[in-house]
This record gives sequence, structure tokens and C-alpha cells, in this order.
Amino acid sequence: MRARNEIARALRDSGGVFRTRDHPQLARSIQRLTASGVLTSVLPGIHCAVEDAQRTEIRVRAAALWAPDAVFTGPAAGWLSEWPDLAVPVVTLSGPMRRTPGPGFRVCRERIPDALITRSRGCWSTVPALTALNLVPWIGPQGIDDVLRTGSATVDQLWSALSATPRRPGNSLRRAALIDSRKAPWSEAERLLHSLLREAGIRGWSGNVVVPCGGRRYPVDVVFDRLRLIIEVDGYAFHRAENQDQFHRDRRKWTDLTAAGWTVLHLTWDHLVYDRAWVVDRVRQAMAQCRKAR
Repeated sequence: MRARNEIARALRDSGGVFRTRDHPQLARSIQRLTASGVLTSVLPGIHCAVEDAQRTEIRVRAAALWAPDAVFTGPAAGWLSEWPDLAVPVVTLSGPMRRTPGPGFRVCRERIPDALITRSRGCWSTVPALTALNLVPWIGPQGIDDVLRTGSATVDQLWSALSATPRRPGNSLRRAALIDSRKAPWSEAERLLHSLLREAGIRGWSGNVVVPCGGRRYPVDVVFDRLRLIIEVDGYAFHRAENQDQFHRDRRKWTDLTAAGWTVLHLTWDHLVYDRAWVVDRVRQAMAQCRKAR
């Protein structure tokens, strides 16, 4: 009973997972509890309660104990930083380890430049720019959109991270996503709008620009600065009860911009997906009208 209490304390003190060699006096009890199905070995020499073995937090903690100098990459790095709700089917680590981790974990022996490594939640992981790129095969360009929206990385930093990690599987996908991000979209809808404008040959615009207006600074989705024309992509989320503050802020922004002489077009996801020709026609019509008004 005493040994079992000490093991429970070890689990509690170390966040639900512990390294066996840190508790040599409990070695036999650990073996016994593992054999009886109370504990399980997540990684060689790393134990946790059986019921916790599939939790992402436990698996990441276990990997950090097993290889404390390794760098978390892929979904695990995302979970540690910008994407705490991201599913982590496989915990990937990068480092010079020659050990085999076992199911649910993978070691990549690539060298990551020091400038692309950071500390996150007490673990070594890739910086947001490289993490977003690494997530492209998993979640597409969403990771790129997220770091651009939060300011965790810039387009230049994303390109630098790609250039610093050449000849990797998936780099062609990452490069294609970056090329599509050159106007810094913050969401999939904005990315779709940018792509539509480029395909239509519409030029003279910038994405996600802050426009000074009436003593305030308003972020807008797309702006044609010389024409004083703005395009905003409206999502259903902002019309829900829990987003009423954002709803009212947006209407104040659009009213201020209109009063200051800006033309503001409002588009939705459905417009961009199902009515692309109409979107292009309306944008061109608005551009022509704005030119006449100058």
C-alpha cells in the first residue's frame, strides 16, 4: 500500500507520467502494477496510469521525459503552441536519437536549425512559422492562416523557414500553400477570395491591411488603397448571440469607413464558392465606379 501511494504521488507530482529510473526504490512495485494492468509503459522506461495512456498531454509529457533534448515537430509541436485542440495521432520528435520509441511515436533524424527551435510549455519545439508549414500535410493551409492572423509569424518568416529546411517530403505542398499566401490571408475564406482575385487578373489590392479612420485603426480583409475600395468577407459566426460585440464593432467600423469615403463590399463564403462570376463582376463594377469618383 505504501509503494502504491508513492507511485500515485509520483504520477501526481510529474503531471501524470514518470520516468522509472527516477524512482529506483519503486522498481518492483512498478513492474507489479504494470503486470496487473494498473500502469502501462508509454515509452521505454516511462509509465503512466493505463486510463491516461492515450491522452495527448500524457503522450507529449512522456516523449519529453524519454528524449528531453529532442524537438517536437508536426501536430505535437502544434498542440504545444498555437493549436491546443489539434489531434495528435502520432507524436513526432526530431533529434539524433537512435532508439526506437514504439507505436504512436516517431523519431525523425533531421537537423532543425537553432533559429527555428523554441521552448513551449517546457518542451523544445519548432517555432510557429515552421510548425505551420509542417502542418500543411495534416490540416492544409489552415495553420498558415492561423499564424498570419495571430501575428505569430509573417509571410517572410514562413518563406525563411521553408528555405532553411530544404529537401523534405511535403515541401512541394508547403511551397504551393505559401505561394497562395503571398497576400497574407487570415482564413480559408480570405484565401479563396485572394485566389479568385488573382485568377480574374484583378490587381492593385492588399490583404489584411489596417486602415486609419476617424482616430481608429480598422483591420480590413482586402483593400484597393488607391480606389478607396474595401472587401470584407462576412462569416455566420459573427451573427450569433455569443458574437454580438463583434457584430456591433463591425457595423461601427463599416459605418466609419463609409462616412470617410470608402466603398465597402460584403461577401460571404457561399458567394465565393457558388457565385464566383458574380463576385468578379461586382468587384470590377465597384472598381470602375471608384475610379470615376476620384
